[in-house]
Amino acid sequence: MKLNDCRDCILGTLELNKKKLHGSGMYGGIMFVGTNPSYRSSKEIVWKDPFGKYFSGQLFAAGINPDKIYFTNIVKCATPKNEPVSEESVLACKKYLAAEIEEVKPKIIIAMGAQAGKWFETKIKEEGLYNDIPVYAIYHPSYIENHASEETREWQTELLKKLWEEAK
Repeated sequence: MKLNDCRDCILGTLELNKKKLHGSGMYGGIMFVGTNPSYRSSKEIVWKDPFGKYFSGQLFAAGINPDKIYFTNIVKCATPKNEPVSEESVLACKKYLAAEIEEVKPKIIIAMGAQAGKWFETKIKEEGLYNDIPVYAIYHPSYIENHASEETREWQTELLKKLWEEAK
């Protein structure tokens, strides 16, 4: 199962996705899972687009070094012009995410944003676990940066601090 050879959905056939974006970071701690790479995202490292840079600042505010975290996405390809991801693409990529979670062995998974949260919600048991790994959901960095109140931003920073301590 080679990610860069994937043509399981329309996104995998697009020129902009010649190189699929596998996650990156430190194994064994917190795994942040977004929906898919942004159209503007670096094709080498996840979360290096403007929202990723904002989120890195949010992590630092919570006392978390972004180099100590693992970042990935459910879908490994960008959509043209950051269009919403189709259910077909999510289903096509689920095997890659499952393999990545198995490889990384995170202590905690944090779903970022509504679509990632909904995906995990359908996979977790009543205890909030995905394959015995606790799963939490947070707002996506783009929402926090553009729409959230100061109270919501502070709440998310405090939650990240708590989860970081839990994952140590």
